[in-house]
Amino acid sequence: MVTQSVANPGELKPHPKNYRNHPPTQIDHIAASIREHGFYRNVVVTSDYTILAGHGQTLAAQQLGLTEIPIAIVDIKPGSPQALKILAADNTLQDFAIDDLDALASLLETVDAGSPDGLLGTGYDDDALADLFGSIPDAPPPEPDDGPDRLKFNRTVEAPIYEPTRPEPPPITELADPTRTDELITSIEDTPDIPPDVKQFLIAAAARHTTFKFDAIAEYYAHAEPEIQRLMEDSALVIRETHRKP
Repeated sequence: MVTQSVANPGELKPHPKNYRNHPPTQIDHIAASIREHGFYRNVVVTSDYTILAGHGQTLAAQQLGLTEIPIAIVDIKPGSPQALKILAADNTLQDFAIDDLDALASLLETVDAGSPDGLLGTGYDDDALADLFGSIPDAPPPEPDDGPDRLKFNRTVEAPIYEPTRPEPPPITELADPTRTDELITSIEDTPDIPPDVKQFLIAAAARHTTFKFDAIAEYYAHAEPEIQRLMEDSALVIRETHRKP
């Protein structure tokens, strides 16, 4: 049973098994959203006011000095399997969604141009928006129309040729930033009583937070031996093509 109510955010307790951290930048964005729009979803808590969903909202409400926020009370104990499912689902299920990057970039441009606070409150800033535009592939040129019987799948794809631009490859440590992944894995490993299969799943999911630096990867690829190049292609770190180091 779920009961709607309100509570002082200082009364709510973070769940001891919450594995998601909330850095100050995120809390600033959530606080800006609450300040402009108010709460448009409840913080979900157990019967003893342990938070299952809405840790970030609660921290932002405290930062704003609010004394009353909407909550949904689920009549379960914080350590029950049902409570842990809600905790995991709120943190994880949204990660399975796939963004249309063109639509997202267009939306953020509209917000940036029309809001006095710019992108504050969206989770993006100007640098993140620039990175987003850099990650959107150029649209392919229009295909020539060779008549109704033309086989569309015969279109030739021109793959880039990777040539070294430096005399030596970059060190392997420059190819990716695993900071967030390592933080998540440490948090998972430090959390007691996680079933082994759940821990394995969470650790595998944490790897998605590694930031790959594709300019450095391309340079490393250009210097690599053919077998390493093949493995990098199979891992989709570069576009598969026929030009490799002789």
